[in-house]
Amino acid sequence: MDRLALGLFNKEIVRDLQMTKETVKIHVNAIYRIHGTQTWVSAVAAMAVLGGRLRPIAAAELGA
Repeated sequence: MDRLALGLFNKEIVRDLQMTKETVKIHVNAIYRIHGTQTWVSAVAAMAVLGGRLRPIAAAELGA
């Protein structure tokens, strides 16, 4: 969710987390389904409305 909140594309999440694109797609779609949305913007907004916390990601975590 953190990486979605940063606006990263699936291919960037694949690279950062060293997962397959299929695995990332499954997880991203599950997040959308859980929040009743179809886009990352809507999912992040739903999380904020529901009181979820999005913690800042350190550059080291993103491989920078």
